[in-house]
Amino acid sequence: EADARRREEKAQERAIAQEKSRADKKPARLTEEEQAERNRWTRLVEMVRKNRTEALVTFLSKNADEMLAGKIDAKLPDWLMEQQVNDAGASAPASRLVPSTLLQLAAEAGSEGVTRFLLEDQRADPTMAPERLGELRGRFAADGSTPAAGGEEMAHRAAYDLCSTKEVRNVFRRM
Repeated sequence: EADARRREEKAQERAIAQEKSRADKKPARLTEEEQAERNRWTRLVEMVRKNRTEALVTFLSKNADEMLAGKIDAKLPDWLMEQQVNDAGASAPASRLVPSTLLQLAAEAGSEGVTRFLLEDQRADPTMAPERLGELRGRFAADGSTPAAGGEEMAHRAAYDLCSTKEVRNVFRRM
């Protein structure tokens, strides 16, 4: 238990140092194309989180090939994952699950209609494992360090484990 506490404290210290180093850096200037791509992803994520199924269907019919390379199970872009890590803050536990696909994002947001659409109509894979906050912190660390390997084996998690409401869990159960 003391080892686990020490590992958690070190992870928090690294996260605080990472946030300070990022605050000192100036953000890189994006090209118009990169900015347009980010705007599309931001709109897509907003539709998923707000359970806007009809708008999502229309949006994906126009942009799915370009954004997701035709795969509904495509991982979210790194800059979006990094944003989720930053939003979580340094005090969030390293074992926290972070959604890395649209289905996981919909499950976490409690978007019942979007979850149903992704599972039934788009055949999204509900078994894909979400990322863990500690792993993402290591990946996006400014100094390139990775978190210390904590000898414990973590159980496999899936989109179902991110569900925030009973209604969304029921969508998974009915599959």
